[in-house]
Amino acid sequence: LLAVKRCLNAKIVVIMKPSLPLKLFDLCVIPKHDDVKSSSNVFITNTPLVNINLNTKDATIAQEIAFDLREMGRPIEKGKTIYKPGLLKKVKAIGWYIEDFQIAQVSINLNDYKTTSLHQVFETTKQLAKKYGVKVTGSELIGLVPKEALLTTGIIYANNSVLEEQECIELAVSKLGLSELLPFKPDLRVLEYIMNA
Repeated sequence: LLAVKRCLNAKIVVIMKPSLPLKLFDLCVIPKHDDVKSSSNVFITNTPLVNINLNTKDATIAQEIAFDLREMGRPIEKGKTIYKPGLLKKVKAIGWYIEDFQIAQVSINLNDYKTTSLHQVFETTKQLAKKYGVKVTGSELIGLVPKEALLTTGIIYANNSVLEEQECIELAVSKLGLSELLPFKPDLRVLEYIMNA
C-alpha cells in the first residue's frame, strides 16, 4: 500500500468502496468483493484488512510496528532491497495517521488468516506497541470478514470454552476492540451472514 500511495503521490486515501465517484480520490483501497474495476487510483485487495489503533498520533511508531509485523520485514539499508524478515507469515502492513480519528494505526492485510489469525496479529501488535511505549486501544475490520476468522478468534479468547456462535463472535468483537471507532455489526460485516441474508 505504501508503495502504491507513494507512486501516486496520494493525499486522499479511501479504504473501501466510496459512495462518491472513484476519480475524486487519489487512492482507493477496496476489497475485491465490492467488484470495482481496477484503475490507476484503485488498489484491490481480496483478503481481510485490519487496522489496529494505537494511543498515539505518531505514524512513525505505527510504521516501525508494521515493519516488525509484516512477513517482508524492514529494509536493512535505506534504498536497498534487502530486508530483515518480520514476525508474521502471510502479512503485509503499513503504519499511518488517520486524521478523522486523530490516531495512528497499523494497517494489516492478512493474506491468509488461517496461517496468521486475527488473534495472533492483534496480540503480537499489542506486544510490539508496548516495546515502542504505546498501547493498542482497539481495531477495525475493513470490508467483509470470513465468519471462520472471527469464530477462531473468539474460541482462542474463550480459552476453548464452549460458546454459541453468536457469543463467540461477540467475544472476538469485544477482545479485538472492533467497535472502538465505529459500531461493528456482525450481520453487516461477516461474509457468510451477508451471503445468507
